[in-house]
Amino acid sequence: MRRAEMWLWSGPVGHLIGGALDFAEALARYRRARRRGQTVH
Repeated sequence: MRRAEMWLWSGPVGHLIGGALDFAEALARYRRARRRGQTVH
């Protein structure tokens, strides 16, 4: 059971969570820059 759990977190689920967190951070930075009036490239 422990091996399957480790594979799940370091495999597809971990990558999905990591990608979602990266996207959320990029979106937050974009919104913050737009709020400050900066141009976003």
